[in-house]
Amino acid sequence: MRLLPTLLALFLATPAWADTIATYSAQGGMMTMTVEIATTGEMRVTMGGKMLEQLKAKAPAGMDLDQFGGIVRDGENYMLQPGPDGKVRVIRMRDAAAVMKEFMAAHMADFSKPPEDAMQGPKLVARGTATINGRTGKAFYGADAKASTKVLPVAVISTDPDLAKLGEAMRRQFATSMQMMGSAGFPAMGSSMDAVLAQGAPLAFAGMELQTVRHDAIPPARFVLPAEPASLDQVRELMTPKKIAGESEAAEPRP
Repeated sequence: MRLLPTLLALFLATPAWADTIATYSAQGGMMTMTVEIATTGEMRVTMGGKMLEQLKAKAPAGMDLDQFGGIVRDGENYMLQPGPDGKVRVIRMRDAAAVMKEFMAAHMADFSKPPEDAMQGPKLVARGTATINGRTGKAFYGADAKASTKVLPVAVISTDPDLAKLGEAMRRQFATSMQMMGSAGFPAMGSSMDAVLAQGAPLAFAGMELQTVRHDAIPPARFVLPAEPASLDQVRELMTPKKIAGESEAAEPRP
């Protein structure tokens, strides 16, 4: 009985059982990515940064670029795409992959196939450790990169229990993205990065570095879809390049 209060205190203090909010940044804040992960499995990704602020200045009035990002709920991945009318389009990622697959099947002949080794993506190898904003993790470099203090690691992975939920979510989303790209007909890449992400939470990857991690409670409303998902035909309309569809050439003024 004396042990129960201690166990309860440890349970309540364990970050892994709390929601997780992590923020990544690239190029000095030019682009940021905030990842919100609920203990129930929902996830939301929101993009921001200086680049988005520049786009806001040029965006149509009423277009809410702060909504740009994605939501994962009930095992389904959704992309949130703000429209010029102020409404947010909700696109199932599996529908987006289906449209990309149709496009690739129709136009793949227009593109040259990359070399086989390039299609597999860079092979990553562990080489020491690196510290990112006060957190230290295992550093991974391209296999052909020369050892030098000027060469930045491709990824830095932490096994800190405080970041366990973040690591699980990031690996799951990377694997889902690669699977969807593969189903759409794009080259199968990322097997080396997938193996790296399986080792923990990324402090740095794809040019982005982890800045902050909090375990504040996330309101359930953050994971509610802002609109009904678009139909497959609507996704085709949204994603098909206008010139390919033959819609813009007539509208464009000739010199």
